[in-house]
Amino acid sequence: MVKLALQVAGWVLAHLPLAALRALTQAVAGAFYFLVPSRRRLMHANLHHAFPERSAAWRRATARECIRRFVETAFYSLASPYLSAARIREIVRGTASLRAAFAAHAAAPRATLFCSPHFAHWEVQTALALLVDGTFPEFASIFRPIDNPAADEFIRRTRERFGMRLLSRKQGFQEAVRILRRGGCIGILHDQNAGDQGALTLLFDRVCSTTELPGVLATKFDAVVNVIYPRYLGFWRVELHVEPVAHDGTPEGVTIALNRWLEDKLRADENQCTSWLWGHQRWKNQDAPAARFRLGLKRDFLAAERRQRGLAALPRRTRLWVRLPNWLGDVVMALPLLRALRAARPDMEITFVAKAAYLPLLEQLALADRYRALPQAGGLAYFAEFRRAREEFPDCYLLFTNSQRGDLEAWCTGARQRFGLVRRGHPRPLLTHRFELPAGYDEAQNHQLALWTDFLRRFGLEQPADLAPLELSALRSPLSASDRPSA
Repeated sequence: MVKLALQVAGWVLAHLPLAALRALTQAVAGAFYFLVPSRRRLMHANLHHAFPERSAAWRRATARECIRRFVETAFYSLASPYLSAARIREIVRGTASLRAAFAAHAAAPRATLFCSPHFAHWEVQTALALLVDGTFPEFASIFRPIDNPAADEFIRRTRERFGMRLLSRKQGFQEAVRILRRGGCIGILHDQNAGDQGALTLLFDRVCSTTELPGVLATKFDAVVNVIYPRYLGFWRVELHVEPVAHDGTPEGVTIALNRWLEDKLRADENQCTSWLWGHQRWKNQDAPAARFRLGLKRDFLAAERRQRGLAALPRRTRLWVRLPNWLGDVVMALPLLRALRAARPDMEITFVAKAAYLPLLEQLALADRYRALPQAGGLAYFAEFRRAREEFPDCYLLFTNSQRGDLEAWCTGARQRFGLVRRGHPRPLLTHRFELPAGYDEAQNHQLALWTDFLRRFGLEQPADLAPLELSALRSPLSASDRPSA
């Protein structure tokens, strides 16, 4: 049924008049933008993290056009099996840089990587043989198969009709190695989240997981490393470009260089920025709940990246908001863990949310990057302040409070992850991730710091609580009337 649905949809799209196809694309993209709020917010958040200096209007316009281009891309992918070679040559055209790259390979064949980002219409690369003068070299592209065997076979067969081979990333690695040994070409989509199998790198100064595959293959086979990418010209009109990537010859150097190329292209070229897949969860690897408060994978290129870029420390671009307790004594008890958090996630921009009277003390301790006083207004106006904070796109919210009010504050900010401690009989449904107090846990026999330590360990904190003495001057902060001892 899946294969049949693909065939019917593809045939219909291939035969629709272009005006109708444009209108359908616009309608589907508009519906997606408004009816899938989680993806819309993810796009706005990614754009805000990458370009905090740009306006909200720019983010909205970029996100909407990005979605429209990817609906257009999906329609082309469905229709392409039913488009003639002549029609495809009208849709995609080669450039001087593309022809030069393949001419150089024909003159001196050697292992070559063509790394491709997720720019709109990336699948037009399967028609490369229609755009290259002379004999098309041995070329295979690594792709992700789909679960339905019949549909997967249909997709693979139709994409290979012009001479490019598709190799499953599950089973095709050895064949890719053989092709490179023969001096052939391999295509790799290199800009996806690589999960636990990737290496830690930076993209737009945010920690992410990036595939090492291009770097490993480039160094093993002394391969040429190119980026191949489509540039959007209009509806179903693109041109393919190729740019060489300079690197230091190491796996980490190639991996970092590809990220730098992508970031530079997105910063410098508005057209390419709008064409990139901002709705992809590119930075999600380090927000796994069980590991949220530590940083690390088996492979870590962050030190190499800092050396290459001359960075004294990791940029702080992952946004953690911490709702501190309402009582000064509890705030002081939390400080050893707050110091541990600062050390454990040096890439996090930490914002303390606390009573205004506590901010002078907290600022002297310098454990956070930003400080936010609780609103003075009451009623709905109080929560409206947190609702406005949605436009600051916090990534996660850690609550040391145990109240419904604190949970509602966090929910209003739109933070995707909200961590808290749950006691029996108080379910706290507005939290997304909960540490439930173990049955039989006797709080009278366990210090509050020990309980909070167990809470944060549940979500990945491995750094021990920092119990080093505080500077006494930092504690000379005025108390609010509610925090002074009563007579």
